[in-house]
Amino acid sequence: MDENLKRNVSHNIVLPKRRIHKLILAFPASTTVIEQTLREKTLAVGRIGRYISIFRIDEVIVYVDDKKYEEEANIIIDILKYMEVPPYLKKKIIPLKKTLKYAGLLPPLQAPHHQTNIDVQVGEIREAIVVKDGKRVLIDVGSRNYFELEQQGESKLRKGMRLTVKILSLTPPKAKIIDRNSIDAYWGFKVIKVHSLKNAITYSKADLIIATSRYGRYINEVMDDLKKDMMKSQRILILFGGPYKGLYEIARDEGWYLEEKVHYVINTVPYQGVKTVRTEEAIGITLSIINILLPI
Repeated sequence: MDENLKRNVSHNIVLPKRRIHKLILAFPASTTVIEQTLREKTLAVGRIGRYISIFRIDEVIVYVDDKKYEEEANIIIDILKYMEVPPYLKKKIIPLKKTLKYAGLLPPLQAPHHQTNIDVQVGEIREAIVVKDGKRVLIDVGSRNYFELEQQGESKLRKGMRLTVKILSLTPPKAKIIDRNSIDAYWGFKVIKVHSLKNAITYSKADLIIATSRYGRYINEVMDDLKKDMMKSQRILILFGGPYKGLYEIARDEGWYLEEKVHYVINTVPYQGVKTVRTEEAIGITLSIINILLPI
């Protein structure tokens, strides 16, 4: 079997491997400003959410590139968080919000932790929510029955908490908590909001920072060096600018120079045939290139 894939023996499904090198994506709140309605913004973020999962991004940072875009940031964050939650837990975890009015239009991620089969198997890993706390903790794993959580000592779990669990037995239905970082398969992404591009860089704790810009070096000119540096890095941050300001301008407005804090500034769409490339388009194009250079 290919080393980059893992087979889920319980359902005979090939699961994508978790990346060895953490990929972190950062893009601005202004990304959705060009969309005129909440419906259009929802569809745009939905496409970004798909790119995030397709290319196994571990962390997503939405940075507020201008105070007037604070609400745009909230829309993006709410939608991405909604998309990341497994379908069987959405109504239990995500509260009703105006920002999610058109959530029904979002494409399903169909990520490994988004199981749809209600017939769970022993050894299977699932996302769960606590439905009853106390001495006997019950959890919902998207099955017909609630499962009892195996635990030691006094429980600190509370109703409504989200957990990652492994199914221990079906009769009786029991499961145990596991660390999602120990799972070999790609298991979704984390989303965070910060209030500047500089804060995004700081928060990422990346040892390799790649900025994308039409003023950067063409990707084909730096591909070999970039691949070598990515292979040596543990946490890789990929930065994107917005529809009205690129990364150089955003950094300048924050009072610093882009190339002082990043390792590469690259143009991943050389010889573009249109005046501007939208942020969501740049994300899809760039991540497809990164995925070829860094498949694991």
